[in-house]
Amino acid sequence: MAANADTAAGPDKPPFSVLLNLLFHLYRHPEGREYTNQEVSDWCGEHGNYVSRVSVWQLREGRSRNPSLNNAAILAQFFGVSVSWFVDEDAARDIAAQLRLLAKVRDSRLRKVAGRADKLSPEGLLDAMEHVERLQQERHGRRRKETE
Repeated sequence: MAANADTAAGPDKPPFSVLLNLLFHLYRHPEGREYTNQEVSDWCGEHGNYVSRVSVWQLREGRSRNPSLNNAAILAQFFGVSVSWFVDEDAARDIAAQLRLLAKVRDSRLRKVAGRADKLSPEGLLDAMEHVERLQQERHGRRRKETE
């Protein structure tokens, strides 16, 4: 594929393959496994931008480093992230933190809490988030006192 400045890795930016593989790792199939390259390819084709299974594989392996902006956008759409995941280092860092949290929710006791939070109103969700933040601050304060 032709080089594309919009999706090319800068000196401090991870390569496209690393960012794409992180999405594969964190965003799982409902069965709990990673999506296959074929499943991603099929979905992209069904949603208006055909990306072959081989192209997905080449991008994951780093053999193709600079996909078109259209391909980066459809892959971002599949994984439910902004295309800025691939082009903006700060956005990628923020999205990665959110995806890691989602992975923890998927794999831990937080699943029960998240299931209940899903039923809250927007105001209730904000209240719950504020409560969690207060708990974190209290815990951080206790840890600080213990180390002094």
